[in-house]
Amino acid sequence: AEILRKLCQPDEGRNCGECNSRKTLLRERWLTRCPKTFILSLVWPSSNPSRDQLWSLLSMIQPELRMDEIFRVEPGAQSDLYSFHGMICYCGMHYVALFWCPARKKWIFFDDMCVKEKEDWTAVVNLMTAGQYVPTLIFYENMSEEPALSESIEELTRQVDALEYQSCALM
Repeated sequence: AEILRKLCQPDEGRNCGECNSRKTLLRERWLTRCPKTFILSLVWPSSNPSRDQLWSLLSMIQPELRMDEIFRVEPGAQSDLYSFHGMICYCGMHYVALFWCPARKKWIFFDDMCVKEKEDWTAVVNLMTAGQYVPTLIFYENMSEEPALSESIEELTRQVDALEYQSCALM
């Protein structure tokens, strides 16, 4: 969430283009209402990032986000919880999708030719880095309207956090 906040709320210490003052330039991004789905669009400097670059991005994905950790919100506004649910990836002239299935508590891989289940987030990351699938859209869903899915979200969080611990151990 810290990286997203820095991207959405850039450093306020820039100089004003007209008067060159550091105190007059202030840029903020406010969230006035929470969407059902929060989508991050990723732009890569190359259409073929390295496995290390893919691994770095995938290991930074947070299982949960709160919008007030990224954007400025109205004082006293409720901060809704968003859960990571999947992504669209580019690979060799076509797109694939990987999404969490709450009912099965597994990841589902959608390709032009097939639909496959993946056991856990580590298997998804291994598939993506081996196949050079490049994430282009990352989807987070507002969970305030879906409290019945808490057991599924706990499993998703456990899987994503496990990868984070693996990446820390590898470094």
